[in-house]
Amino acid sequence: MPFNTLPSEHIFQLLCLNTVYPVILTVLTLYINCFRGFHNNLHIIQVYVFYFWPVYVNIQKQFMKTWCGGKGKIMKNTGYISVMLFICIFLICLLTACLGEEDNLGNIDEDLSDRLTEALEFDGGEVKSGEPPTASDSSKAPQLDNIQGEDARLGAPFAFTLESDYEDPENVEKAIVFVEGATKYIEVDGVLLSGIMELVGNLEGDEELRDKDFKIQFALQTDDGLTGEYQTFELGVIDESEQETGEAIAALVAEGETYHTTGRPDGGSSADYPQITELSGPSSLVPGQAFNVILETDYLGTISTAVLSTPGNSAYKEIPVILSAGMVTVSGNLAEDGISDGDRLVFQWALKSDTGTGLFRNWSLKVKSGDAEVDGDNTVEYTDCTNNAGCPTGQICNMDTHTCEPTEEETHIPYNCQDFCERILGCSADAEDDFLSECLGGCTVEDMANYPEGFQECWDLPLDDCSFIECYDNLFGEEQ
Repeated sequence: MPFNTLPSEHIFQLLCLNTVYPVILTVLTLYINCFRGFHNNLHIIQVYVFYFWPVYVNIQKQFMKTWCGGKGKIMKNTGYISVMLFICIFLICLLTACLGEEDNLGNIDEDLSDRLTEALEFDGGEVKSGEPPTASDSSKAPQLDNIQGEDARLGAPFAFTLESDYEDPENVEKAIVFVEGATKYIEVDGVLLSGIMELVGNLEGDEELRDKDFKIQFALQTDDGLTGEYQTFELGVIDESEQETGEAIAALVAEGETYHTTGRPDGGSSADYPQITELSGPSSLVPGQAFNVILETDYLGTISTAVLSTPGNSAYKEIPVILSAGMVTVSGNLAEDGISDGDRLVFQWALKSDTGTGLFRNWSLKVKSGDAEVDGDNTVEYTDCTNNAGCPTGQICNMDTHTCEPTEEETHIPYNCQDFCERILGCSADAEDDFLSECLGGCTVEDMANYPEGFQECWDLPLDDCSFIECYDNLFGEEQ
């Protein structure tokens, strides 16, 4: 039957079959792409290829057999139309699927970036909507030189150190934190002192962030809103469950501590306050293990206590200390209870005098398993260190592996001669005994004269002969 001899209603039905049906399928595909995402779009392509199209072709064949007799050019031409429509619509579906993948991934990235922005609970931080402040490359703007930090864990504290040699540090009052891809950013109050600004906080337990990698931009901002250029830090959220222990200040037990439930002092940047210029201590400990933390300062007055706290905590501890040769040593133990293997801890230290309390400095610490390797009769606990002062009493720092190791029982050398001399540097034999006692960490001339028993017992340090003799001679003269 010639095409032009088909009844008008049959021609209309044939046109609908070859146009309306594919259009409906295409619209359905676009709808799923826009509102359901890429994976569902791939699914509709599969349905289209393996279900809708065979149904369409079968209906068309039945239609042609019924009204065209299944013969002639109409069947052939209709077959061509079917193949061409199949190819065109399949390409449209595939194109929209690929475009949908990019849009969907963009939405996912934006959502995760915003979630991380909300989860980063900086002390003194405030989340703000919109684009972060425009950066300036002017020499008058505070420019960052370096960013130090570590990968984060859900539910755990975190710490970042921003370094800058900006010539007017007193004008810097904020840090800008921006997670790439986010629709908001964070303003964090901070102080740039001695080229360092320290930021600290806690990461909320959002499981969507787990095992994801992000790029975070940091910049410094002055009190008049001038923002330096942004520097990027790559942050990974480790694939571990949310941390639920180790957040309490009780995780650290120091000698002679006094605990206060509230009223943590605000650290100040005044030059009249004792400021910590350098902090050194182990980066990991086993529960119950002893530690020494060295706080260095240029302060020349009397320091009464070291203040210990944790991020976002109003509780604090005061620990009596003695300033000796520009250093304060705090000794104690990591608690055995209330912490778990793998916990990440951040403690904040400040020095307090009669004039006020200096700025807090951060000490990041990881809790390691209590299982330790055995080396002969000595248990070796692999605590990270950079010098002997970062190791517990009775251990020394192996500078090749940067781990604390026990000393041989017959040769106790936890401090070399230089370490020991620095501790009593500036002490004078002509000084009054009480001042000399303070200078020497509580030991008197009589204690020193009664070496090694009296002095060793006073300091509770197994000193080697070289250290003592060399420093003793320099301080009191060889005839002593």
